[in-house]
Amino acid sequence: MANENWIERVKTLLGELSTEVESTSLGIGGGLNTHYARAGELLRYVSDGIDSAFTASGLAASLAALIAGLSFKATVTSKVGCGTNDFICDAFKGIGDGAFVGAAPYRCFIFRKGTGTGLAPQGETQNVTAFISSSGKVTTAAFTVEVTGGDEVVLMHPRIAELASILSKVTMTPTTGSHDITTANDKNETDVVSLVRTGAWSLSIYLDLAALIAAVEGGTVTVRYYSKIDGTNYAQIGKSVFVVGTDTVMPSCEVIKGYHGFKATIQCSADVTVTRAVPYVYIIQE
Repeated sequence: MANENWIERVKTLLGELSTEVESTSLGIGGGLNTHYARAGELLRYVSDGIDSAFTASGLAASLAALIAGLSFKATVTSKVGCGTNDFICDAFKGIGDGAFVGAAPYRCFIFRKGTGTGLAPQGETQNVTAFISSSGKVTTAAFTVEVTGGDEVVLMHPRIAELASILSKVTMTPTTGSHDITTANDKNETDVVSLVRTGAWSLSIYLDLAALIAAVEGGTVTVRYYSKIDGTNYAQIGKSVFVVGTDTVMPSCEVIKGYHGFKATIQCSADVTVTRAVPYVYIIQE
């Protein structure tokens, strides 16, 4: 209701202003009169545009125009005269030669296997490499299993496919584990976790020293964080120092943007009497 009131108010103000401007133009001669008249016409046009855009039919038309061409869904109707990577969709006939291909080709997503089994290639995506408008014949890069009659496909604009790929990485799953501090390695710097990466990434890692705290062992615990900045050699990028019996905030590290590999190590300044587990969790986004 608040949005509707705002829209109505804007329309009213634009209407009043356009009327005033057009009225003013009647009493002014020469070129200035023309400018006022055009300004009034423009304001009236904007007012009418708001009116049509926010009606049900106008909004529907606007949305239809916006999504037109972004994706095309159809059922494979035939494999006659097709190779392994070809299929025919009658629904695609007449769209126009040259559609779906080019420097940024559409992506073919197998929405559903026609048999209803959910088996491959359902869920797979490949580039469209050729399209014949007269027959509705689509050629793609190879799927793991040949597309067959009855399969449901979606040809997606490359930007939509890119967005889907990006969104699939937004949901991040934590990885948990545990590192043992033993009587043999307690005073040595040992790896807690080591991650092999070839590109850029963001990461959060947290360690739980509850076992050391409960036993009052380990002394000063140093956790170091490293990254292969040059792609080959580890360089220290951060450090957490925790004094058992004094500190309460657990070691953690947030890397907004790293590059190549990452690892975290741990080292105690004092002995432990038995093995102490250090649970950890990290979340990484590439």
